[in-house]
Amino acid sequence: LNAAFVLPYAYAIVRQGVRPSRVSWFLWLLLGVASFMAVWKAGGRREAVFNGFVVFGEAVVFALSLARGEVIASRSSS
Repeated sequence: LNAAFVLPYAYAIVRQGVRPSRVSWFLWLLLGVASFMAVWKAGGRREAVFNGFVVFGEAVVFALSLARGEVIASRSSS
């Protein structure tokens, strides 16, 4: 299921000039790894496999963002 979302996005990054945010995808990857580790530590081996595929997809997009992405950092004042 994750491939249905990652593959078209990865294609768009490589071929169509989509520029993902490095910071955003790093944070998604960090959250995915934390989720994977928590599930694994709790003994959910089958659930960890699912989380592993999600983390793999996020890692692919993050790697592509390092090559073709942009850094978007802004501060908003209140």
